[in-house]
Amino acid sequence: MAAIHAAGQQAVSSAVKSVAIPRRFSQAMREIWEFQLRLERRTGRKAAELVDHRRFRAAYDFLLLREQAGEDTGGLGTWWTEFQILAPDERLQRVSNQSGRRGRSSSSKSAPSDT
Repeated sequence: MAAIHAAGQQAVSSAVKSVAIPRRFSQAMREIWEFQLRLERRTGRKAAELVDHRRFRAAYDFLLLREQAGEDTGGLGTWWTEFQILAPDERLQRVSNQSGRRGRSSSSKSAPSDT
C-alpha cells in the first residue's frame, strides 16, 4: 500500500510542475490508485461491499485500462465485470463460496492423514 501511495504521490508531484491539478482531483486520483489493491481481494463481505463504494466505478474503469495497456491482472477485470451485475445476495454468496473453498483447501493440506 505504501508503494502505491508513494507512486501516486510522485506522479501527482511531477504533473503539478507543468499542469495545475486542483486538490479535489489529485485526491480522487490517489484514492483510485489505492483502490486497486482492494480490488485484488475478492473474498469476504468487504469485497461485496466494494461495489457500493463511491470510487468503485472509477477504480474499476482504471483496472480495465490497466488490462488494456497489457498489464496481467490475473483476470480481475473479468471477475469484477461479472460480479457487479449480480444481485446483492448473489454477490455475498459468491464471495463466501470463494472464502470457503480457500479455507477447505488449506485445511485439507495441513490435516494429518489417518493412514
